[in-house]
Amino acid sequence: MGNIHSQKWSYIGVLVLFFHKSNRTKFLNRRNQWLWKNCKMEFDLLNNVTNKLHKNNNKLLNLIINFLQAQKDPYCQQIIETSMIRKIDVGFEDIIGLEHIKNQLEETIILPNLRPDIYTGIRAPPKGILFYGPPGNGKTLLAKAVANQIKCCFFNISASTLVQKHLGEGEKLMRALFDVAFQLQPSVIFVDEIDSILSKRSQNEHEASRRLKTEFLISFDGIQSSDQDRVFLIAATNRPQDIDDAVLRRFTVKILIDQPELKVRVEMVKSLLSKVKNNLTEQQFQYVAEKLQGYSASDIKAVVKEACMRPLRTDRTLILSIHRQDIRAVSKEDFDFALEQVKPTLSQQQYEEYVKNFK
Repeated sequence: MGNIHSQKWSYIGVLVLFFHKSNRTKFLNRRNQWLWKNCKMEFDLLNNVTNKLHKNNNKLLNLIINFLQAQKDPYCQQIIETSMIRKIDVGFEDIIGLEHIKNQLEETIILPNLRPDIYTGIRAPPKGILFYGPPGNGKTLLAKAVANQIKCCFFNISASTLVQKHLGEGEKLMRALFDVAFQLQPSVIFVDEIDSILSKRSQNEHEASRRLKTEFLISFDGIQSSDQDRVFLIAATNRPQDIDDAVLRRFTVKILIDQPELKVRVEMVKSLLSKVKNNLTEQQFQYVAEKLQGYSASDIKAVVKEACMRPLRTDRTLILSIHRQDIRAVSKEDFDFALEQVKPTLSQQQYEEYVKNFK
């Protein structure tokens, strides 16, 4: 790429394009590695070019300066390298079922992002959404699909990443997460297992935990203070009862992601078997779906995989020589066997207790 000093105008040009609304997604998807590598230039290189940018580009210049300053922060760099998803390949059309939730997300976050000129004032969208419900039912997938629908930056961070062994690092990472998301808005921050870092306060709580919660509340309040900023937080939890009340109050939209209904289970099994030879009738698909009552979406995928593997285990000596089209079709009996091997994540009693407490 040549000496960085001789290429400074090229880098400025790339950064200008990067912050231009119509080109941001293009660069994130197609040129992200080149961009991220070369935007780490020394901040003082901008000193010679600040007076050459047109006065009308002051806002753009501030974005560039703030972004380059962030590159010198190791915590911002860690967020960019480990939590920023460069390419999202899932949309609402890839998610089976959950139609009422998709409609709710379209109303609360997608349309307001596509038409921010309309959704202002009392119509302004909520900046925080909490997904809760039994594990394995697509909370992360939904968050990715939302980010993909509005073509924005997506940050996927697990709560364990924010729990650092050195005192003070957790809140610095938390601050960096919101800072980078703010600079690259529109953006969606997805925090999984949020209950593990934002649990209810207690007298025996560690000082580091209290400081992390305080930093979260400050940062969360910051993105909610302006209708113009487009930074959204989506959090997920399997245990909403453990989350601190002050945190729960700030999530004005709470959405239950429940286990799939019968109709959805039928569609899921059919979809997972769409490229696998099988001899199941419509009645047998219905039978299998009924047997999958109480299984999460990820559990259902595990059952279907186990059923699909059984024909390959019939005679392993033939695997190396058999033609693909000669492999035995997956049958209802394979599903009966798979259902014996793969049990649901939550027992019926555990699920009923969950529903009683949280629905």
